[in-house]
Amino acid sequence: MRISFPVRGTEFAISSGANVGSDAGGAGTSTFDGPPGAACGLGVTARPGDPDPGPFEPGDRQDLVWRGQGAGAVRCGGDPVG
Repeated sequence: MRISFPVRGTEFAISSGANVGSDAGGAGTSTFDGPPGAACGLGVTARPGDPDPGPFEPGDRQDLVWRGQGAGAVRCGGDPVG
């Protein structure tokens, strides 16, 4: 069963490229690419085969898609989509 979790566009931001692991805020931190809302339309969808897709737990896999700044799609677990 696939379940999608809608997210408000102003409640997330992304870090990509050189901003990941930039350490600008201290060791082990990343810098956001832009303010919340620069990326929008985040969708989180549980992957088929997850027996309990409601909670996010170690080992679970989800598909993430978003629009706007840095738009893309990722399968949590590290595999880029399309």
